[in-house]
Amino acid sequence: EDQPTTPFQYFDAGCDPTATIEYLRSGRGKAKKSMKEALEEYEGTISKAMSESNYGGCIARCAIEADRPWQTQNASPISSQNAAKTWFVLGFDDAAECDGEALSKAISSNKRRVVGAYADLDYRPATLEKKGMNADDQQSRLEATIKVAAEESVPIQIRTGPSPSTSN
Repeated sequence: EDQPTTPFQYFDAGCDPTATIEYLRSGRGKAKKSMKEALEEYEGTISKAMSESNYGGCIARCAIEADRPWQTQNASPISSQNAAKTWFVLGFDDAAECDGEALSKAISSNKRRVVGAYADLDYRPATLEKKGMNADDQQSRLEATIKVAAEESVPIQIRTGPSPSTSN
Protein backbone atom coordinates (compact mmCIF):
# COMPACT_ATOMS: atom_id res chain seq x y z
CA GLU A 1 0.00 0.00 0.00
CA ASP A 2 2.70 2.47 0.92
CA GLN A 3 4.77 1.72 -2.16
CA PRO A 4 5.53 4.68 -4.43
CA THR A 5 3.56 4.67 -7.66
CA THR A 6 6.54 5.90 -9.68
CA PRO A 7 9.69 3.75 -9.60
CA PHE A 8 13.02 5.45 -9.07
CA GLN A 9 15.18 6.06 -12.10
CA TYR A 10 18.80 4.98 -12.17
CA PHE A 11 21.62 6.69 -14.02
CA ASP A 12 24.97 5.34 -15.15
CA ALA A 13 27.24 7.94 -13.57
CA GLY A 14 30.53 6.83 -15.06
CA CYS A 15 29.86 5.77 -18.60
CA ASP A 16 31.89 6.48 -21.67
CA PRO A 17 29.76 5.85 -24.77
CA THR A 18 32.72 6.31 -27.12
CA ALA A 19 34.88 3.77 -25.26
CA THR A 20 31.95 1.34 -25.10
CA ILE A 21 31.41 1.60 -28.84
CA GLU A 22 35.13 1.03 -29.42
CA TYR A 23 34.91 -2.05 -27.18
CA LEU A 24 31.99 -3.32 -29.25
CA ARG A 25 33.95 -2.63 -32.43
CA SER A 26 36.87 -4.70 -31.16
CA GLY A 27 34.55 -7.70 -31.18
CA ARG A 28 35.19 -8.59 -27.54
CA GLY A 29 37.69 -11.21 -28.64
CA LYS A 30 35.58 -12.28 -31.62
CA ALA A 31 35.38 -10.89 -35.13
CA LYS A 32 35.63 -7.12 -35.27
CA LYS A 33 32.53 -5.08 -36.05
CA SER A 34 32.12 -2.05 -38.24
CA MET A 35 31.37 1.30 -36.63
CA LYS A 36 27.81 1.01 -37.97
CA GLU A 37 27.32 -2.44 -36.38
CA ALA A 38 28.80 -1.29 -33.05
CA LEU A 39 26.59 1.81 -33.01
CA GLU A 40 23.52 -0.28 -33.81
CA GLU A 41 24.30 -2.68 -30.95
CA TYR A 42 24.92 0.16 -28.50
CA GLU A 43 21.83 2.09 -29.57
CA GLY A 44 19.66 -1.04 -29.43
CA THR A 45 20.85 -1.89 -25.93
CA ILE A 46 20.30 1.65 -24.63
CA SER A 47 16.87 1.87 -26.28
CA LYS A 48 15.89 -1.46 -24.73
CA ALA A 49 17.09 -0.32 -21.29
CA MET A 50 15.04 2.88 -21.62
CA SER A 51 11.88 1.09 -22.71
CA GLU A 52 12.06 -1.97 -20.44
CA SER A 53 13.56 -0.62 -17.24
CA ASN A 54 13.76 2.53 -15.18
CA TYR A 55 17.02 3.60 -16.82
CA GLY A 56 17.14 7.38 -16.67
CA GLY A 57 20.25 7.93 -18.75
CA CYS A 58 23.97 8.30 -18.35
CA ILE A 59 26.46 10.84 -17.15
CA ALA A 60 29.45 10.54 -19.46
CA ARG A 61 32.98 11.69 -18.69
CA CYS A 62 34.51 13.79 -21.48
CA ALA A 63 37.93 15.40 -21.65
CA ILE A 64 38.63 18.94 -22.78
CA GLU A 65 41.37 18.63 -25.36
CA ALA A 66 44.07 21.20 -25.92
CA ASP A 67 43.15 23.74 -28.62
CA ARG A 68 39.79 22.10 -29.36
CA PRO A 69 36.58 23.67 -28.00
CA TRP A 70 34.24 21.11 -26.44
CA GLN A 71 30.74 20.90 -27.91
CA THR A 72 27.88 18.61 -26.91
CA GLN A 73 27.17 17.54 -30.49
CA ASN A 74 30.77 16.31 -30.92
CA ALA A 75 31.05 14.61 -27.53
CA SER A 76 29.42 11.32 -28.37
CA PRO A 77 28.68 9.31 -31.51
CA ILE A 78 25.24 8.19 -30.31
CA SER A 79 21.97 9.21 -31.94
CA SER A 80 20.01 12.25 -30.87
CA GLN A 81 17.28 10.03 -29.39
CA ASN A 82 19.66 8.45 -26.88
CA ALA A 83 21.83 11.57 -26.60
CA ALA A 84 18.87 13.33 -25.00
CA LYS A 85 19.38 11.01 -22.01
CA THR A 86 23.13 11.70 -21.85
CA TRP A 87 24.67 14.38 -19.67
CA PHE A 88 28.35 15.15 -19.22
CA VAL A 89 31.02 15.83 -16.63
CA LEU A 90 34.07 17.54 -18.10
CA GLY A 91 37.74 17.44 -17.18
CA PHE A 92 41.14 17.96 -18.68
CA ASP A 93 42.74 15.59 -21.17
CA ASP A 94 45.59 13.74 -19.45
CA ALA A 95 48.33 15.67 -21.22
CA ALA A 96 46.42 18.95 -21.53
CA GLU A 97 47.57 22.19 -20.07
CA CYS A 98 45.27 23.42 -17.32
CA ASP A 99 43.18 25.78 -19.40
CA GLY A 100 40.59 26.71 -16.80
CA GLU A 101 39.08 29.23 -19.19
CA ALA A 102 38.32 26.53 -21.79
CA LEU A 103 36.78 24.26 -19.13
CA SER A 104 34.74 27.12 -17.71
CA LYS A 105 33.50 28.14 -21.16
CA ALA A 106 32.54 24.55 -22.03
CA ILE A 107 30.54 24.23 -18.81
CA SER A 108 28.87 27.65 -18.94
CA SER A 109 27.88 27.38 -22.61
CA ASN A 110 26.37 23.91 -22.15
CA LYS A 111 24.57 24.25 -18.79
CA ARG A 112 21.70 21.98 -19.83
CA ARG A 113 23.99 19.09 -20.74
CA VAL A 114 27.08 19.56 -18.53
CA VAL A 115 26.30 18.64 -14.94
CA GLY A 116 29.76 18.70 -13.38
CA ALA A 117 33.53 18.55 -13.65
CA TYR A 118 36.00 15.75 -12.95
CA ALA A 119 39.66 15.21 -12.19
CA ASP A 120 41.70 12.02 -11.99
CA LEU A 121 44.70 11.36 -9.79
CA ASP A 122 46.67 8.25 -10.71
CA TYR A 123 50.01 7.65 -9.02
CA ARG A 124 50.90 4.27 -10.48
CA PRO A 125 54.53 4.29 -11.68
CA ALA A 126 53.53 3.53 -15.29
CA THR A 127 51.12 6.49 -15.26
CA LEU A 128 53.61 8.89 -13.66
CA GLU A 129 56.07 8.18 -16.49
CA LYS A 130 53.64 9.37 -19.17
CA LYS A 131 53.92 12.86 -20.60
CA GLY A 132 51.87 15.33 -18.57
CA MET A 133 51.05 12.77 -15.89
CA ASN A 134 53.66 13.44 -13.20
CA ALA A 135 52.29 14.21 -9.74
CA ASP A 136 52.72 17.99 -10.11
CA ASP A 137 50.84 18.10 -13.43
CA GLN A 138 48.01 16.00 -12.01
CA GLN A 139 47.83 18.26 -8.95
CA SER A 140 47.70 21.36 -11.19
CA ARG A 141 44.81 19.90 -13.18
CA LEU A 142 42.98 19.03 -9.96
CA GLU A 143 43.43 22.56 -8.59
CA ALA A 144 42.26 24.13 -11.86
CA THR A 145 39.24 21.80 -11.96
CA ILE A 146 38.27 22.61 -8.37
CA LYS A 147 38.51 26.34 -9.11
CA VAL A 148 36.33 26.08 -12.23
CA ALA A 149 33.79 23.82 -10.50
CA ALA A 150 33.45 26.35 -7.68
CA GLU A 151 33.11 29.28 -10.10
CA GLU A 152 30.51 27.46 -12.22
CA SER A 153 28.68 26.01 -9.18
CA VAL A 154 28.85 22.43 -10.41
CA PRO A 155 29.81 19.29 -8.47
CA ILE A 156 33.20 17.73 -9.00
CA GLN A 157 33.99 14.04 -9.36
CA ILE A 158 37.49 13.05 -8.23
CA ARG A 159 38.74 9.59 -9.12
CA THR A 160 41.93 8.40 -7.48
CA GLY A 161 44.33 5.61 -8.24
CA PRO A 162 46.99 4.23 -5.93
CA SER A 163 48.71 6.80 -3.73
CA PRO A 164 52.36 7.75 -4.22
CA SER A 165 55.00 5.77 -2.40
CA THR A 166 55.84 7.15 1.04
CA SER A 167 59.17 5.34 1.30
CA ASN A 168 61.13 8.11 -0.48
